[in-house]
This record gives sequence, C-alpha cells and structure tokens, in this order.
Amino acid sequence: MAERNPYLPRTLAALLGWLQNFASKFAGYGPTLGFTAAEVTAITDDFNMFQYTMAAWDTFKAWLQDLNKFREILSNAPIGTPMPAFPAVPVLGVAPAAVPSGIFRRIANTVQRIKAHPNYAANIGEDLQIIGSEVVIDPNMLKPLLKGALDGVRPLIKWKKEHADSINLYVDRRDGQGFRFLAHDTIPDYIDTNEIPAGANSAVWDYKGRYLIGDDEVGAFSDVITITATRQI
Repeated sequence: MAERNPYLPRTLAALLGWLQNFASKFAGYGPTLGFTAAEVTAITDDFNMFQYTMAAWDTFKAWLQDLNKFREILSNAPIGTPMPAFPAVPVLGVAPAAVPSGIFRRIANTVQRIKAHPNYAANIGEDLQIIGSEVVIDPNMLKPLLKGALDGVRPLIKWKKEHADSINLYVDRRDGQGFRFLAHDTIPDYIDTNEIPAGANSAVWDYKGRYLIGDDEVGAFSDVITITATRQI
C-alpha cells in the first residue's frame, strides 16, 4: 500500500524554503492556471512577509541570548567582574506589505485550485513542490503506540491513526477473563466509561490495541498499557 507524505515541510525553516520556491515559480504558472496578476502578487507578498518575520525572529532570538548573558553577569557574577556593554537592541528594516492571516491555509486553497485546473500537469506539481513524496506502507509492520492518562477519573487511551483507518481496543479488567474486546475507535482518543466494581474505590485495568485498514485488523498488537481508574467522589 502506498501513500504520499504532505507536500508542506514540518519545520518553519523548511517552510520558508518551500514558500520561496513556490512564490518564485508560481509567477510563471499563474496565468496558465487561471490566476490573476493580483493573486500572483499576493503569493509574493506572503513570502516577503513570512521571510521578514522569520528573519526578525532569528535576530531577536540571538539578541535575547546576549541579553540573558548580560543579565547573568549583572546579577550573579563575582564582584569585580567587568560589565559588558548593554546589548544593542536590533533595528529591523522596513516591513513589507501587510498580508492577511493564515498564509499556509490560503496556500492550501491555492494548491487545490492549481490541481483542479485543466492546464495542470504533474510536471507543474513537481516544479512547485506540491506533490508529496510517495511512501510505501507495509500493513504487516503497523503497530499502535498507546499512551494512558486519566480524563478526570476515567481511563483515557491515547492513540494516533498513523496510516490506519481505525483501531480495535481490548481490555483486561484483571477479573480472570483476560483481554476482551472493548471498542472500535475511529477518532482518537478513547475514554473507557466502564464502572469501577462495587465496593472498590479504584481499579487497575490493562489495555492493548490493533490497527484496522478497512474492516481488517493488520499488523501487531500494541504494547500493553496499564491505567488506574478511581471512583468519582
């Protein structure tokens, strides 16, 4: 089974490089794909503002590091330690034209328009870097990673879909019956609402899960997690 990674990078630095490529090449493709000159310019404005903001962030991050060093010397250095000059506050250049919020949400809408246009072709998508890389998934290698927590006093089983459609969860109530089916969950996360046995103020339960693709369980069971549920006072 094959899937594609998202075309947008995950880190801010990588997003800046991606947007630079997209904005510079979109200007050439825009008219062919039905975009107006104003819409093409808006993409360039988005890049300019994002680049300016990222540069400002890096500049002030470095300044804050220098300021922290100055503060430490000022506050805690041995008496007689020479004091450095106060770090000069950076002066930024003139900001580019203002743009609306949600640059990459608007980019996603632009990409949808691009791919829906009759003049769109795969080579354009590759050049604009709007086609994610292909990933081959072996269903037999899938294994959920469960994490346990409490939603108030009720067990909360945390899980991620990854490349699966859903998950089957199983529980061992430590009552001698072993693991048995608990729930088929399609949207993380799952809250176990089972009542604590009468006469007890808490209960220790074990959980495990297995992914599904379609209607079929695939891959390996997760490792078992243990959650202690408490009675509502």
